[in-house]
Amino acid sequence: MAKKKAKAVSTKKKAAAPVIPPPKVAEPVKKPNGLVGFLLAAVLLVVVAEVYFITVTSIRQSKRPLYVNSWAHQYKGLTSVGEYGNFLYGIDNTRGDVYKTDKNTGVLEKILSFSEGVNSAVADSKDDIFILTKDNQIFKVDGRTYKTVKKFKIGDMKEISWMEIDSKDNLFFSSPSSGLVAKYDPDFKKLLQFGGPSEDKGGISSAAKIFAGPKDDMYVMDAYKPGEIAIKIFDDNGKFIRSWPVKKIKKFDSLTNMAVAADGNVYINSYDESKIYVFGPAGKFLGSFDGDKDKRFQIIYAASITGGKSGLIYVVTHQLVVFKTINY
Repeated sequence: MAKKKAKAVSTKKKAAAPVIPPPKVAEPVKKPNGLVGFLLAAVLLVVVAEVYFITVTSIRQSKRPLYVNSWAHQYKGLTSVGEYGNFLYGIDNTRGDVYKTDKNTGVLEKILSFSEGVNSAVADSKDDIFILTKDNQIFKVDGRTYKTVKKFKIGDMKEISWMEIDSKDNLFFSSPSSGLVAKYDPDFKKLLQFGGPSEDKGGISSAAKIFAGPKDDMYVMDAYKPGEIAIKIFDDNGKFIRSWPVKKIKKFDSLTNMAVAADGNVYINSYDESKIYVFGPAGKFLGSFDGDKDKRFQIIYAASITGGKSGLIYVVTHQLVVFKTINY
């Protein structure tokens, strides 16, 4: 029989199958402990609160009043104006003129002139006018006939630069050089005196101007340092209430005036910046504006401001403009 050929045996080894590593299992994320989580939440809350506060503050400070009316005024050089009854009484202290204007129509009612020059003009509840001249004389002028009915000179105060009147027709006079404010009754009888340089809170270094608030509180502009003014508030009997420095306004001058609204907010004009600044009853800066909400009127060099108690403020600029007070 024929022998079978033996099959050749291969010496080559078969390639091993590739080893596939098992998939890696992600390690669980470690959660922060309770204290770290609380701190992160607190930081986030602070950031959110700060952003909210900044946003709300920015919106509030950019508020503008509503426009009511405006008229082209007929004055040569108005340096201040005050609201008393149905009229506005303005002065040109250089020429010695006093203007009486109907605050509802803007019509110029009367011009009175004083060769001595004038510092201030106010009117009482009967529309009689009191004019303070530059030589410390006070003229009482009948509001119907415009004739002088009484004349008085204050002798115990030097350099009286300003005058104000309360709802009871009492007169207040301020002296920058002595820092004193004196109160007189309608018959020119002296009732009291307060202020003057002092370390006390009620001390006044330089009583530049005074303005009556809604409750007959007296708001005194104390020019205690060059270029700086503080508002010091006293009641009708000269008792100190509170004070605060005027911030934000870059420059003060003889045209700086004030209007105190019924809610206690204070409006101060800045002639140099053509703006009106608003402060809260305790001096907190609320905002500023140079025109009305609907952009109907643009303030150009605000020479004076008055009003506030009736919900309206009057600004003397290139025209006589009336705005509503702002609800902050």
